Amino acid sequence: MTEQKTTEFLAALDDFVADIADQTKALRFYTCLGNVKLYVLLEYGYPKVKINGDKKELLVYTSEPTELLKVDGLSTVALGIDRLAQELKSLAASGLLVDEATRNISIPADNVFYVQNL
Repeated sequence: MTEQKTTEFLAALDDFVADIADQTKALRFYTCLGNVKLYVLLEYGYPKVKINGDKKELLVYTSEPTELLKVDGLSTVALGIDRLAQELKSLAASGLLVDEATRNISIPADNVFYVQNL
């Protein structure tokens, strides 16, 4: 994963969250999402999800969550948009939860699938 792509993704994410109605910011964010790899937290080799009411979200991180990796059975893998979409489908997850402890941003699965198809 290139640090520059991650930096661009984070800047685009922060800009988009600050003004979700701005189409230019949305386009930049989703373009960056298609080009970045995100770390998926694995528990004994299986993607870890968070249950929020009736929503199941796949946990992803913009940098490797080293503090979490101190727990036995946890590891990570960096995945691009195609594999993230596959994981969302196989888990029947409603979306991605980006940087759970810090940013805590949800990206709906439909948006991930749309970006994947571009």
